[in-house]
Amino acid sequence: MQTSEIRRDSWTEFFQDFSSDHDGNLVNLVIKGWKHEQKQAETEAQMLPFHEISADLKDQENSVMISIGSYDGELLRHEVQKVSHVRLIQTDGGTDSVLQIESADGQMATIQFSTAVNKV
Repeated sequence: MQTSEIRRDSWTEFFQDFSSDHDGNLVNLVIKGWKHEQKQAETEAQMLPFHEISADLKDQENSVMISIGSYDGELLRHEVQKVSHVRLIQTDGGTDSVLQIESADGQMATIQFSTAVNKV
């Protein structure tokens, strides 16, 4: 496995390309630390189609919005604010496996990719 840190100045373009490349792939979304009392990771969604990820960098907000769900309009959206790190983990063969979005306060959103689905 290989881990790459995505630089902040590349987030917008990276997320656009990543969203296009992975639209419809089945994912798990795991959130760690999104509530102050939460110390362990919690699975927010399992085996749902990935829709898109985007960054809002204006005014140094550094927030990232993740959208997953079905194509019939049922989308789950999760926002990570004050993002400090974006990491892409790839298999030894170069296939994207995991995308981690970490905030300055320790919240970690992890998108774990499974297999592609056919789009209707």
